[in-house]
Amino acid sequence: MCAFVLDPSLLRGATMGPPIVAFFFDSLAELRASLRERGSDLALLEGDAGMQLLALAERTEAQALFFNVDYEPFALERDRAVGEAFRQRGLHVESSTDHVIFGSGEILKADGSPYTVFTPYKRRWLEALSLDPRPPVDSAAALASKALARHALGATREVPAPEEFAHQTPARRIPAGERRAHEILAAFARSRIASYAGERNLPAASGTSQLSPHVRAGTIGIRTCVRAALEARDTVPGAMRGAETWLGELIWRDFYQQILAHFPHVVAQPFLQRAKSLRYRRSQADFKAWCEARTGYPLVDAAMTQLNQTGWMHNRLRMIVASFLAKDLLLDYRLGERYFEQ
Repeated sequence: MCAFVLDPSLLRGATMGPPIVAFFFDSLAELRASLRERGSDLALLEGDAGMQLLALAERTEAQALFFNVDYEPFALERDRAVGEAFRQRGLHVESSTDHVIFGSGEILKADGSPYTVFTPYKRRWLEALSLDPRPPVDSAAALASKALARHALGATREVPAPEEFAHQTPARRIPAGERRAHEILAAFARSRIASYAGERNLPAASGTSQLSPHVRAGTIGIRTCVRAALEARDTVPGAMRGAETWLGELIWRDFYQQILAHFPHVVAQPFLQRAKSLRYRRSQADFKAWCEARTGYPLVDAAMTQLNQTGWMHNRLRMIVASFLAKDLLLDYRLGERYFEQ
């Protein structure tokens, strides 16, 4: 059976905003519909993860819990507590690497320490992939003979509206769900990936994959994306440079996930300890102008307008507006990070 636990404190927390909440709920609705088409269901739970999952296991006589590792400190602590609670009841617990291609302990220096510079990490990552390609699993086929029948799950709550967790439903919702993610990937790999190396830097062009919401939410797997990049590189005429550049961006994602795992202080502090001594300006007026696209710098304001109106911002623009906030306005980067999250 598939289960998803809604955490009210997280959903109502300061790091959540309407775009991501609506995207997750729309994706849950599609996942539930997909499972119901197969005669099963999504157990949608709400509250403390350990208590809710243990109750579900008892109700359905489950013998084991399977989950994928998430490197955010909050998630690691939650998963540790849930795993311990299950083991105390005599149930089997098994975690997998699925959020990234290679787990945080798999790509290391010769002395066993983590990489902190990207280029050597990328080189080692590509070597590891050549030895262990880790193709995606056909989950629908794997599920076919194993899914618990819908009636066996018992009652489960409906997919909530954002308003239930104090979020307004956005006027413009980013199309969510697995089907949409695969459509976007197919269109990108078929044509735009060939020009990705150059056009990804042009905010006015539709030159990026536009898959970031889906990779973030897990509506498409990272292994599926890596396979698409490799296939495009080898089969799409003229796509080698673009496909390799996009693959490099996917590797950046693995790199920063392992940074998070090995250096969890980056959640709230600079990566470099000496950067703690930086003195930021305090100007609520300048920060408000940045948020509201009123800085007077056309490209910055256009980027923030895109974010405010759609919940998504072009990759190159993310770098520009973040740099502008920290290096030009000299405001604390964590203010901008929080606004991005919301």
